[in-house]
Amino acid sequence: MTNEEVDAEFDAIYKSDPAFEEMLSGYVDNFSAEEKYTIVVAYKQGGGIEGLKDIIDLEEDDEDE
Repeated sequence: MTNEEVDAEFDAIYKSDPAFEEMLSGYVDNFSAEEKYTIVVAYKQGGGIEGLKDIIDLEEDDEDE
């Protein structure tokens, strides 16, 4: 997939799935093309938002490090 294709696929999912939008709201602009690609693949292979829960940790729990 080209970067444009990844962006288009990511945007289509973002606009069509309210749970996806809610989960990623506020973070979308921070994702690189590679990260978006990983998210799209996980979303498709994992059956939607459930496929993302293992790869995306949006909580700010980096304080332990």
